[in-house]
Order: sequence, then structure tokens, then C-alpha cells
Amino acid sequence: MIEIILHCSDCNYGNVQIIDKWHKKRGFRKIGYHYVILNGRDKIRYRIERDGLIQKGRPVTEKGAHVSYHNENTIGICLIGKSGKFSERQIDSLFSLIYTLEKELAKKKIKIELHQHSEYDPKKKFCAGLDMKDLINKYKLYVLVKDYFFVDIDKLKKGVKRRK
Repeated sequence: MIEIILHCSDCNYGNVQIIDKWHKKRGFRKIGYHYVILNGRDKIRYRIERDGLIQKGRPVTEKGAHVSYHNENTIGICLIGKSGKFSERQIDSLFSLIYTLEKELAKKKIKIELHQHSEYDPKKKFCAGLDMKDLINKYKLYVLVKDYFFVDIDKLKKGVKRRK
């Protein structure tokens, strides 16, 4: 089982490069998160094309550094923004990323669980600031719709009998 642990940057702007600098200043070797989902803001302006953009942090094959004493068998995803204040595009991208990770891990017979940082660290009680029950229910609906409407055409073709 792999735990996907959600975080907020607790900053109105940011990206992988900025977080990498923050983490190095704190003594980390490199960024502790595996993925970062942007909100489209840099220090100066909002850019819609970057809202919801997923950036890779450290490789998922490498142990993360995002929860004190709880980084084994986890994937850390950081949403740029203040606690619980994320754009629709960020949440859509989050669901897409979780879906992709879940499908890849299922090939290896590995299940996932969704959590947020506050569940493991009482000092971070507002990270990521999400209603996890609601988020998980919405993700289940996302999966249902995705699996129903976005069927692999090649798989369908293989199952179709041809007329003689």
C-alpha cells in the first residue's frame, strides 16, 4: 500500500524550483515532494495556463521528505496556495494525477490511500486544509465518470467479434 499525502505550500505562489530552494535552505538535499500542482501565480501575476500545471519534484522511486518520520511508502503532493484554498483547475489536476498513479500502481497490485499532512503532524493542523471525506467522495465520482466515458478504444476493438 502507498499513501498519497497532500500538502499545501502555505504561500500564494510557487513552483518546484522555489520549493526546492526553500527545502535546501532547511537542510534537505532537494525538494521533498514528488509532485507540485501550481495555482498559476508567480510573485507578480496570475497566468491561467499555469493554473493546475503538474510539476515533478523528486522521483517517486525515491523516498520523499515531506512528513516527519512518515515518508516510507508515501508519495507527497503539494498544492500551491494557502490551506484549503485551491483552484478548480488544481483539484482537477490533483484527481488526474491520483488517477494516473492509482492505475500505474494497480499494475503492480499496489493499492493507494489518500491522506493529508495534518493527519500525521499536529503542528501542521491546517495542511492541506481539505475535507478529506468530501475529497475522497468526489475523487470516487471522478473515477467512475473517467472509467465509464473514457474507455480504451483498442481494448474495445479486441473484444468485438467481426462478421463473417
